[in-house]
Amino acid sequence: MGRYPSLRILAAVAVLAPASGALAAEVTRVVSSADVDKPFGLDFTVRYDRIQHTAKILQEGMSTAGYVQDLSELKYSRTANVVVPRLAIGLYRDLELHVEAPYVISEDVRWTYAAGVTAANSTIDNGGIDANGAACATLPCPIFPVGAGTTVFHGRALGDFKAGVAWGVFSEKRDDTKPTWVVGLDVTLPTAAVYDPSTSLLLHTDKNNPAPLGRKIWQYDVFTALSRQYGPVDPYVKFHASFPVLSGTTYSNCNNPSRLTTDGAANCQDPFWKGRSLAQPPTIYGMKFGTELVAYESKPDGQRVAFDLRVGADWTSASRWYNELTDATGKLMWSERYVTLDALFGFYLRTSSLLLLQAVATVSHDRDHYLSGESLGPGSGNYDPAVVGTSQQNPNFDFRYDLPGRRFRASETTVFTLSAGLTLNF
Repeated sequence: MGRYPSLRILAAVAVLAPASGALAAEVTRVVSSADVDKPFGLDFTVRYDRIQHTAKILQEGMSTAGYVQDLSELKYSRTANVVVPRLAIGLYRDLELHVEAPYVISEDVRWTYAAGVTAANSTIDNGGIDANGAACATLPCPIFPVGAGTTVFHGRALGDFKAGVAWGVFSEKRDDTKPTWVVGLDVTLPTAAVYDPSTSLLLHTDKNNPAPLGRKIWQYDVFTALSRQYGPVDPYVKFHASFPVLSGTTYSNCNNPSRLTTDGAANCQDPFWKGRSLAQPPTIYGMKFGTELVAYESKPDGQRVAFDLRVGADWTSASRWYNELTDATGKLMWSERYVTLDALFGFYLRTSSLLLLQAVATVSHDRDHYLSGESLGPGSGNYDPAVVGTSQQNPNFDFRYDLPGRRFRASETTVFTLSAGLTLNF
């Protein structure tokens, strides 16, 4: 039979293994201290993420038949390379404190013409009005440059620092009559240098001068997850929610009035708009359902070989925030609410109680949604022309792409992420 047992025999052993010998699924694993056999627990992880985000961007326009339709305009891509060191310390039994300090090697945002689109027929290149809605003095007047392709570079900097706690309310490892149940809170701190999108095309199309990354918000992520192993199958469920809070240095479009309409820039100082014109980052709610398929597990040796299969969905609220058009327009843009569907495949190899290797691939798809559409006046969906030129005009509104019939929409959005990590357990 050879020196090493076959995978078939390992799988058979896993099927016969009782639940009491189970090691928790990765989604519910918590570093623990103050145990008889382990007075102090500490994990150090280094993870590398490669992210590829693509989308087609459409703009509403008039068809030859005289009705509004979505016209294909741009191909969008964002490619990021991130290294994420993570330290987790057991404070007590099944109580963990963890911190992350991501370093973004690069994040390149690029847009080009979609198939069949050129400078001659692009609505972006052949607009006839300016941000104020007035006819351009010189035609054509592009909304933003496309050309042979435009890239804005980000990176070579630390991202926002994250700290959190996770508590194992129940542990299947300690009591095999209960599932493993974890609750937690992560807080993202506004530590990275703020990114001012109004400088994107002025300063950051040179890869030697990448833009900062910070959003300058406090973000609170709450989550809970449950898992329960049945032989070689370890199903789990996770629910999470993300709540942003503005800081005193969160970027607002009114920070750079030169990107706004003449009336909008003046209204930035109006008491009515000072609070209403600020950034509005999105709130996110989500759920994940999955299972780890355990090919081999040995509690005494701390060994485990598992494959992770997961599906999930997130709901993202409407927002005035960074989106696929921010680098091109130099502004925080209004995004419609949308749903994201995702799937994950993971491989976890725990060679001993000291070492964990993991490789994960995730693909997600955003449902089609508007990338612009600020209201003209106060109140959602307000396009009353009577507010034009008055103190009621929204400072963030732009006649070129916020009016119905001119709005941008994201379509065929896909985010593909490959992650590889190594964890040392002490």
